[in-house]
Amino acid sequence: MKILVKTFILLGLVCFLIPSIGLAKTQAGSSYQDLRDYLYGLLAESQLDEVAFTQAISTEAYGYNTVDKVQNFWHSLFFNNPRGSEVLYNDIEMSLAIGFARLGQPSDLVEPLQKIISRRLFMYHGVKNNNHYIREYAALASLAYLTNDKRLTQLQAKVQQSIGRIYLTDGYAYEGPEYGLYSASILSGYVYFTEDALVKQKLIDNLNWLARISADDGTKPPFDDSLPSQLPKKISAFAEINKYWQPNFNFYNIPEGHTFNQQESIWRYDSGATIWIRHRDRGLEWLAGHRHFSNGDVLLKQNNQWWLVAPGYPGWENKFNTPELHNVAISNFLYRLRSLWRFLDRHGAVRLSHEEGEVDNIKLSLAGDIQRTVESDGQSLVVIDRSNKTFKQFWQINGELISQQQEGGIIKLQWRQGEQVLYQELDGVHEIEMSIRYHTTGDQDNIAPHVQLLISGKDLVSRFSW
Repeated sequence: MKILVKTFILLGLVCFLIPSIGLAKTQAGSSYQDLRDYLYGLLAESQLDEVAFTQAISTEAYGYNTVDKVQNFWHSLFFNNPRGSEVLYNDIEMSLAIGFARLGQPSDLVEPLQKIISRRLFMYHGVKNNNHYIREYAALASLAYLTNDKRLTQLQAKVQQSIGRIYLTDGYAYEGPEYGLYSASILSGYVYFTEDALVKQKLIDNLNWLARISADDGTKPPFDDSLPSQLPKKISAFAEINKYWQPNFNFYNIPEGHTFNQQESIWRYDSGATIWIRHRDRGLEWLAGHRHFSNGDVLLKQNNQWWLVAPGYPGWENKFNTPELHNVAISNFLYRLRSLWRFLDRHGAVRLSHEEGEVDNIKLSLAGDIQRTVESDGQSLVVIDRSNKTFKQFWQINGELISQQQEGGIIKLQWRQGEQVLYQELDGVHEIEMSIRYHTTGDQDNIAPHVQLLISGKDLVSRFSW
């Protein structure tokens, strides 16, 4: 028993000291960001510096001893290596693959690159349904392909087993548009090298999905941990990969009019308005770290003005993802448990029907037995929520409140951005509260305030016009 206790104490000390030792050692050297920038700089030159690039490969291959490997394994469990995020190293691996290919795959670099593969396989890269896992193994598979490493089959199997969890039916990105692109930045290089048909088709499906969910001007919506930013013009940091993907890179082949996907509907109008309605299946996996409770969410953009916003993504440490931060309605019971939303069953939104005409109409069944109807004619938006019990409804409105009136049971509000005004009428309100919340704009570092309306009622009608 004493031996067992001493063993646990020793393991505890090791677990405590390894991160500390690693921190002291690695802070003295270059960070992953520095190394990636250095390699990107070499690859951006018109002629690759063979000596410098060869030295970089050699350093990465032979500059790690056994203690380094143990330290890196420990840090990889938390993706928090003092040199930088472990997922940042995926870009370094792909840089090495690109440079090795440009140099003509010299035989004297095969062994050091295979040593890098061995070292990285010693580490932990997450589970099959996240971007850490698939980016790592796609980058390593690219190196294995170029060096004719016998582990290529094993690495490709890991990529192929997880690709269906990164990109779901019809190209829907499991962790949202931003992280679909983040995975694609490495997977596009993997396909460039290996011509993996399964992964290539999944990427093409995702590119087409991104086009289908975007506004006419190429703005993608802030679904989950994503930003309301322009679709990128390139899929990779490297010219040869972008050239390879150009025939399939139809981001700006955005459909005209309306799009009805399995997980969301997008209404585009000649008036310049774009409306997004989310209705994701109940059966999808909800534990992904970059998911939000946004079932039934309604977003509104009029030309360049975002009026009804989603929180977006300010970063992993300070996320906005709970239901009251979206334009949704939930029961009072679920509202009290909102911090546990990931673990609550049956909180999806089901699309019951949709109709197109002079007035577009979609009916949803929301969590907590709430029926939501969304209607628009391109000049106005009406959202009707009904339930047998009092529930909570939330609106995230990006604008300055310039007028508030009450006429009978109707509350009339006016919101302004510059010279543009959004008119809102609320009917059936029992209680209403206003507070300041925050959302990200097209830049992750730019966090802007907006007004949140928290409304209680049983039959709530919200009318917006512009």
